Formats: sequence, C-alpha cells, structure tokens
Amino acid sequence: MPARSYWRNDGLPFELQFFHPGLYVDRTVKIHEVTERSVRPIAFSTDLFVYEKSAAELKARIPSTLGFAGFRIHYPINTLAYKDEVAVFLGASYFRAVAQGMQYGLSARGLAVDTAQPSGEEFPYFASSG
Repeated sequence: MPARSYWRNDGLPFELQFFHPGLYVDRTVKIHEVTERSVRPIAFSTDLFVYEKSAAELKARIPSTLGFAGFRIHYPINTLAYKDEVAVFLGASYFRAVAQGMQYGLSARGLAVDTAQPSGEEFPYFASSG
C-alpha cells in the first residue's frame, strides 16, 4: 500500500513496499533495517497491506510473526511526481531491477530448474544453515 510505504514519512528519496506471503511465494524472508546506530528487524504488520472487506476475519487471524515474502524499492527515476518501482526482491532467489525509461527491466532468479519444460519449472529457494 503506497500510503503506508516504509520510510514514506521520513523524507528519504527511497520507499519500501513489502510482499505478503501467499499462494506462489509461501516462504518468508527476514528483512532488517541497517542504520548508522543499529541493525533491527522490520516487523510484519497487516496494516501494511490492503485486505478486501470480505477478508476481515482472515486478517484478524494472521499472526504478527508471519513475515514478508519480499520487498520492492521505489524511487522517482522518471519524474519527481511518482516513485517508480526500481528493484524487487521476492523470496530467496528472485530479483528484478529497472532503469530510467524502462518498462520492465532485468528479471532473474538465483536458480531455475527445468525452465520452459512441459512438466513445469522449479525454483529452489536458498536458506541459511544457522
């Protein structure tokens, strides 16, 4: 939700918007904010997302520890009036970046198995051992 973008009210040129885990990206990643003083986790909140009115019961059951599926960075690269989506990190292996004047940009995965095969693609995820 753009109105609740992370850093929106901090006067920074960048803003973050988060991806909710769900059907296609069902694993979460830990996201931390690094400042000159500390490193701290960014807490998941259902207030950062728009849920349809019919999903009010579902929203109430989502734990505050759920976590994010990823995030995207917004920055005004084409006009000062709009903060474009300039980079996306989704799950543990997908990323996309766009430059000024581009519509979609570069899209890649850390690893893809059986791409363009009738049996379907597989996108393994990366996990830390600790």
